[in-house]
Amino acid sequence: MGYYKFLFERKQDLTADLDATIRAYYARNEIRRCEAAGWEEGRVMAYLHNFKVHVYSSYGKPMQTIPPCFQYLRQNLKRFIHEVELAHEYVRRALEIYFDEIENTLTGPLKIAGDSSIRRYLSGVLHTHDDLILTQAILRLRYYLINLNDYLRHHKTNILFASSRTPDQPFSYDPTIPLGVTLPNDAGNRVVIMVDNDRVEKHYPMHVTILHEISHIQAGAQDFLFLPGKGQPVDVTTILKQFYDAINNRNGETLPYAKTFVKGYENFCKLRPLTPLEFIERVRADKMLQANIIMDNADCIAQFIVDIGQGRPYTRNDNGTLRHIEHLMAAICCHDLRKLFEKIIASRL
Repeated sequence: MGYYKFLFERKQDLTADLDATIRAYYARNEIRRCEAAGWEEGRVMAYLHNFKVHVYSSYGKPMQTIPPCFQYLRQNLKRFIHEVELAHEYVRRALEIYFDEIENTLTGPLKIAGDSSIRRYLSGVLHTHDDLILTQAILRLRYYLINLNDYLRHHKTNILFASSRTPDQPFSYDPTIPLGVTLPNDAGNRVVIMVDNDRVEKHYPMHVTILHEISHIQAGAQDFLFLPGKGQPVDVTTILKQFYDAINNRNGETLPYAKTFVKGYENFCKLRPLTPLEFIERVRADKMLQANIIMDNADCIAQFIVDIGQGRPYTRNDNGTLRHIEHLMAAICCHDLRKLFEKIIASRL
């Protein structure tokens, strides 16, 4: 059985909702900080009345459009924009590898993808050598690569950077604030990066967050699982462990009942509505459905693209040296990335 088809909600003008969502996340953090400092309710409310959040929505334009009080945003704007370009470079490189190794095998007598590096990677990730599952996973990856590349080619101006950090509003880390925000049916197709947590959340780099959010708004990816970084670099092993813990109810993990996904699955298979328990039982028994969920989970697809884009093979125990290379690459000017990508891929680290 193949993959189901996505159900997209009708797009709407959600500008006010998006602004309110961003402000609410940052305000919630400020309320906790003030309460921890022993402020009375009246003082907290007065503070929030003047609370400021700036959303930089002028991608590629001078930082002078940012109010001077938002010093952190102004000082780091070039780095944030570099992360967008880095995300695009990973997508472009992964797409080039795909077309070099796979596209010509989609028609004709040869096995799709043959012995390509992408097929080997997905075989390891999905723990399968089943041709049908791997073919569907490869086509799903193609779908995401084409859609993410289209967004990054034509809609970078829809990527916004939000900050509440000023001299009068000191930074206070809150792990419950997301690194990125999108509203899937936003007609503006906007991605908001909440930059204030960036320095802390090094286990989940900003370019991965950018790919995660674009996969939502442009291609309909779901949030089945959010990866628990716990200060350590996120890798494929982490993704798979959490997924299999979730479908087997281990270590307190559970797989969320994503209504849009389940509805699409019911329609595709012509099923009556499934209860959460019935759905999870089907997931446990169906390797194709497991692959579908892994390939359509936003955290997964973002990390897969980064790995494939830098020529990083999948190994069961992972490879910390290669992960360190990714962080070094992120610090290098995008102008020099392509040559470095070629050297890494040629060496097959």
